[in-house]
Amino acid sequence: MLDLVIHNGSVVFPGERIRQVSIGVNGGKISGFFDAAGAPEARETIDARGLHVFPGAIDPHTHLGFYQPFVEDVEVDTRCAALGGYTSIVNYYRHAASYRGTIAEMIEAAARVSTIDFALSLGLLRRAHWDEFEDVVQETGVTSWKFYRQYEGQIGARFKVDDALVLDDNDLLETMRRFGERSDKLLVCVHCEDMDIARAAAGELKEHGPDQRSLAAFAQSSPGYAETVSLLSALYLARIAGTHNLYVVHLSSGLSVDLLERLRWLQAETGTVIETTPHYLNLTKYAPANLLAVVGPPIQDEWDRDRLWQGVAEGVITTYGGDHIPCRPLEKKAGPTIWETKFGFGSTGLMLPLMLNEGYHARGLPLEQLAYLMSTGPARSFGLYPRKGAMEVGADADFAFVDLGLERTVVGDMPEVADGYSVYEGMTLKGWPVKTMLRGKLIADNRKLLVEPGYGQYLSREM
Repeated sequence: MLDLVIHNGSVVFPGERIRQVSIGVNGGKISGFFDAAGAPEARETIDARGLHVFPGAIDPHTHLGFYQPFVEDVEVDTRCAALGGYTSIVNYYRHAASYRGTIAEMIEAAARVSTIDFALSLGLLRRAHWDEFEDVVQETGVTSWKFYRQYEGQIGARFKVDDALVLDDNDLLETMRRFGERSDKLLVCVHCEDMDIARAAAGELKEHGPDQRSLAAFAQSSPGYAETVSLLSALYLARIAGTHNLYVVHLSSGLSVDLLERLRWLQAETGTVIETTPHYLNLTKYAPANLLAVVGPPIQDEWDRDRLWQGVAEGVITTYGGDHIPCRPLEKKAGPTIWETKFGFGSTGLMLPLMLNEGYHARGLPLEQLAYLMSTGPARSFGLYPRKGAMEVGADADFAFVDLGLERTVVGDMPEVADGYSVYEGMTLKGWPVKTMLRGKLIADNRKLLVEPGYGQYLSREM
């Protein structure tokens, strides 16, 4: 007898099709798919009639611990993620000290309070991080590392270290080579932005720009082609390195989509994975949120938004990450001008309805493709597949039960939002998760959490 059978749902198989099948669950894993007449007996059943059953969504790009203490953010924001149909996150963390020992302690503390499963990515800031990465991978199971191009030439001053990485093209090439020589499972996650262009543009705006108080003005501080130039460099350096470990975070510019369309051969040859985020897919520089939506790279025009959606539709963008940076309370977020405004905002709890509303209902993209973007693509990129992100026998029984017709209007105090505000406030979204299951256990139902903090587990990976 099985532990659980889910009946009557429309099951979304990522990248494939939608099937009317029952799902068997045993020991927290998917044990089989059955037609209605052939499902075995189970101790528990769930009737998913009228719902689409997606694999649990995975946010590969969060920044918990950036403005508030890490463990506090884990406890608060993984609750919102669970309510939003997310069952796993991959969180970026950085500090200038050695990662030996310190990361293992963070993992232990986070596991005591996380509602959902989690993994980590670590930031490369100094040569010592290059030298210790193999030991850290063995100790912590962290196989994804962030290369912060936006800090190029600034690490020494920012973090007070004398062996700072420059974070220029040469350092990126060396990083890809070092990682590639050790394992093809080591991922280099790159923020693409040409800082010579961006810093010159920001300086000109600060000195001569008449408008210093709008999101539209902020868009001028780093034009879209600054990202595109850096993206071209990263792609070609990956080819020179001869590796398949490049992951480009938060693509923001329509010009970057133009480049990728023209260089499909280079993306394919290097195995480069491209991610974009909900704010670039749903907002423009004229968004009502104004300075609350300051983020790096800046949000640009409607044309950029449409080109990013075309990149999704064409398959040049295959993962969807939140770039989720909780910043609370509200009065600490937006300054009087763009220069005093803190970067980033929360999004994970709303990412699934944002994708369904604009991707499926407004633009007609297939649910199977969106499921890949939200779950399978991140899992494959970050070494979590097929345990996570797979609708197949043996995978973790992680599911988001979605009502495609359910509409809600975003407000700052809704349970999926932790910060008391949202850059999507006022938007009416169609398609919401109504239940979330993690490892065979319902963790959220009808916007209520059903598990205590600490149900989540750390996801260790191997080289």
